[in-house]
Amino acid sequence: MGCTREDKEYVVCPPAQILHWIGVRSKMRMLGLGQPKFVPPLNNAMAIETGSNILGELTIFTIGISLILLEFTRQAKNDKKKHDRHRAQRQRLENEIDLLNDRINQQINEMKFLKNKLSEFGISPEFKNVIKKCS
Repeated sequence: MGCTREDKEYVVCPPAQILHWIGVRSKMRMLGLGQPKFVPPLNNAMAIETGSNILGELTIFTIGISLILLEFTRQAKNDKKKHDRHRAQRQRLENEIDLLNDRINQQINEMKFLKNKLSEFGISPEFKNVIKKCS
């Protein structure tokens, strides 16, 4: 499957002619020679070669940019998953801390209740006194 004459004339040559036109005008301006009224077009062989180079470089550039964007998207997705895992783990730990705090408060209330019961029976709530009375 080779290139037809139409492919070369309508796909490959126009970018080369545009690049040639811009290049000649830029060089003339940089050299201080003013703007040319007419820029002679490239011959067919030069236009095909230059156009092929431009399209080849454009293809490689597009593939490179696509790979960079895909990698960026992949990394962003992985970072989001990691962030979500950390957030879920933090939430679990906070829930567990709340549960432990509730349990501590329950035990403190039970200890107060037991101290009151001991004091009602005339037993000192200190641990040393309890051991002496038990022996």
